[in-house]
Amino acid sequence: MKILKLIMIPIILVIVSIVFYSLSLAQQNKIDSASFVIDGSEKLVNYSGEYKAIVRNIDYDAYYMKIESTSEYLKITTYDEIEAVQKIFGIRIKKNNQAYDSSVVLNVYSDDLIFIDDIDAFLFSVSLDENTIYDFQIFRLDDNSDENNIEVEVFNIPNDVYNLKIFFDSVALTTLLFSVLYFVSRVVMYFIKKKKISYK
Repeated sequence: MKILKLIMIPIILVIVSIVFYSLSLAQQNKIDSASFVIDGSEKLVNYSGEYKAIVRNIDYDAYYMKIESTSEYLKITTYDEIEAVQKIFGIRIKKNNQAYDSSVVLNVYSDDLIFIDDIDAFLFSVSLDENTIYDFQIFRLDDNSDENNIEVEVFNIPNDVYNLKIFFDSVALTTLLFSVLYFVSRVVMYFIKKKKISYK
């Protein structure tokens, strides 16, 4: 009976940990579905709201950047140290089979020349509708032969989803650690008692 109790309680705790880990994975999937790389493909947007943009893979010798929202596209220009134009990128995020609507862009970080190392917020944000297919286009507007392009990602992580993931992760980890500690402590106590009995 004691051995059964020794095994059963950790097993139950491990099962609880697995359940909460599965719930955490479900929340992670929701988070993943609220993030889109602008790569020229069509994607289904599941959550409506403001999507904020981050930019990666900027050329190492790019010092400045300028972001402009035009009637045809969102324009991102990079500049070198002497403020000469390096590359110009156009971004269109539009509903599938519809014309581009510039009102999709809610705001930009600044329409002035920005020193890249000083950027401390999201470059721009867009408003997207739920259960809608969007075409995420990015293209070059310059004649620079360098094919290295920036990577732009927009995301909107609902607070309730993010908070639930943190909660489920915490419960899963805590329960798993408790099951291990319980099992180890009980095994140690079992052998200590057994050793004491053998000395009598």
